[in-house]
Amino acid sequence: MAGHMSFTEDQTSIINHAEGPVLVLAGAGSGKTAVLVERAAQLIESGKAVPSDLLLITFSRKAAREMRTRLKDRLQEWEADGVRVETFHGFGYQFMRENKVMFGLKDNERWAILSESDQKRMMTELCHSAADDYQLDRKRLRKELTKMFKLWSRLKQDGVCPTRRDKAIDHITMLENEGVSRGGTPAEQVSAMTEINAQVLLDYEKQKVEERYLDFDDLLLHPARMLKRNAELAWEIGANSPFIMVDESQDTNLVQYVMVREIAKTHTNIMLVGDDDQSIYAFRGARVANVKRFARDFGATVMRLERNFRSHPGIVDAANSLIQHNQARLSKRPYSEKPQGEPPVVNMSETDRDMAMDITSYIEQKLEEGTPLTDIAILYRTNRMAQILEPSLKRAGIPYTVVGGMSFFERNEIQAVISCVRLAEKPDDWQALKSLEPYINGVGKKGMSDFVHAMKQQKADLMSLTFESESHAKRFGKAGPKIRDFMAGLLENTLADSAQKEPHHLTRRLIEWVKDGPMQLLEREKDDVMRRRRHQNLEQLVDEVRLSGTKDFIDYLLETPISDYQADEHKDVLTLSTIHRSKGLEYPHVIIAGFSDGLIPFDPSALRGEGMSLQNEDGDGSEDGGRPEEERRLGYVALTRGQESVYLACAKEYCFPGNDPVTLAPSRFVREMGISVEPAAQHANDAGRIFAGLSMG
Repeated sequence: MAGHMSFTEDQTSIINHAEGPVLVLAGAGSGKTAVLVERAAQLIESGKAVPSDLLLITFSRKAAREMRTRLKDRLQEWEADGVRVETFHGFGYQFMRENKVMFGLKDNERWAILSESDQKRMMTELCHSAADDYQLDRKRLRKELTKMFKLWSRLKQDGVCPTRRDKAIDHITMLENEGVSRGGTPAEQVSAMTEINAQVLLDYEKQKVEERYLDFDDLLLHPARMLKRNAELAWEIGANSPFIMVDESQDTNLVQYVMVREIAKTHTNIMLVGDDDQSIYAFRGARVANVKRFARDFGATVMRLERNFRSHPGIVDAANSLIQHNQARLSKRPYSEKPQGEPPVVNMSETDRDMAMDITSYIEQKLEEGTPLTDIAILYRTNRMAQILEPSLKRAGIPYTVVGGMSFFERNEIQAVISCVRLAEKPDDWQALKSLEPYINGVGKKGMSDFVHAMKQQKADLMSLTFESESHAKRFGKAGPKIRDFMAGLLENTLADSAQKEPHHLTRRLIEWVKDGPMQLLEREKDDVMRRRRHQNLEQLVDEVRLSGTKDFIDYLLETPISDYQADEHKDVLTLSTIHRSKGLEYPHVIIAGFSDGLIPFDPSALRGEGMSLQNEDGDGSEDGGRPEEERRLGYVALTRGQESVYLACAKEYCFPGNDPVTLAPSRFVREMGISVEPAAQHANDAGRIFAGLSMG
């Protein structure tokens, strides 16, 4: 158990807040996690709460793990273990499992959470069926459906999931018209396509219910609806969690906010922590207005954490000058008491390739000064920027990692193990079985499709299949006996003796079967490097189960679709990341690439050479401030990742792969930050690259 930290007066006021609703506006680098953990500890130590009274909700498993670790450092182990620390999706899933009869499941039934690949497979099958019915081109329908599926997800994040086609069309059309430019496909064709796709989406929802699947959005939508309908159930959960703390509240979508609100209504002992200046996830349904909505709904006291412990005043002041141009923000004044450092500097290059070389030279200079690569990050607004930067870094021999690649749990070999566990737990999980088709000898796509169709027709499942004789198994098609033998081995290596062995030993046994049994997962990989990597990932999965402390490896693996875990494959490397993915991280030295109008702030019309469409926008009248303010918040988040230096890189001309060259002006945010390029410096470099140290205006 660690000793007590020292806290500022503002932090102490929040830590000592015992009861009643409070909104904490916590600026970048303000130590909010330490404050939340200390408040939890003091509530327990003062006797105002027992550990199980506390419910802490955050967004990512990574953040939840960090909170649990800090609680264990601060409290006795039994106290820390008693505090409930959940992600929104984890809380929603647990709530549904505890009340599954209310959600239409029998006691002996279980949901499977669809992975992204499961969703794609289901949508593709439904899309192909619809295309054949309406005699449409499959590829075209699928392209339109992919766009519409994103809108459907947004609807569900706002608490809407139509069950009638006319209502589905109304809602989708409304969302489509928000961002549709003039011209394009004729209205009657859009209408016909929308109608067909709306039906496909309704069929998708129906199939999920029938086959007991949940997607990511369901884990929030269904609990929020149930809690809103069932006040008694909401009261019961609230009574069991009389102290609630919600972190990163500016990133909540409507259903997440409603879920928390309904539970907290009973006692109003809720602390919402967030920063409207760092709300950058509108594209996935986040509503910064929820912060204001909470203050209104609960009559909450507003408290502030404005001191930035991360960055020096030169960075904090520049970031503050930028964000103050947002009209819809709540009032706050971030400051830093660290020694004064250099304000952000800008480097303008002739072309994007020159910019990449200038960034590479800057990194080499930092390395010569003794800076470790892990202390440096390049941030950008769009993933395409990595394509511009990587060739220059490779030529210079600078090792790097691109954040936001495939999640550890999305990798093929890990997905194969998870699919085995899903089938053991839910023997009619047809999506999991289809994903294993490449690993079952003698069964192709058609054979699998015929087999699943026959199983559904005869209302059979894979558990009962294992007790069938070979001749009886053939009634499900030629694949029947092969899948029967496969399932017998899978069940033996997943469920047998599960009460007598440690979870990580059970994981090890299953992985050995996956590798050395009929699946021959590693043998099917022809590339030696890839085979070694897959082997290492499977070994790492055993470690993950062991380190998680789970008592049930099946439960742990079934919940991996809601994990944000990224494996650490490299140590001493430079980080490349979008600004969105950098949130919550910090680096001594931050480089922001592409600091030009059209990229930061992002505007596709400018990248097409049509000029900035955001030029004269002041917002859309919403409480969120609209897209222009969201773009400014992205700039603010990028700046405040830096601890010691922030380097802004821009170019006069950009040419992304597949696009024509386009000329862009430096970002308007440079001017709004109160910094400027010295005019005399613009011709100082014969190579055409302009460097200027920027001074605060």
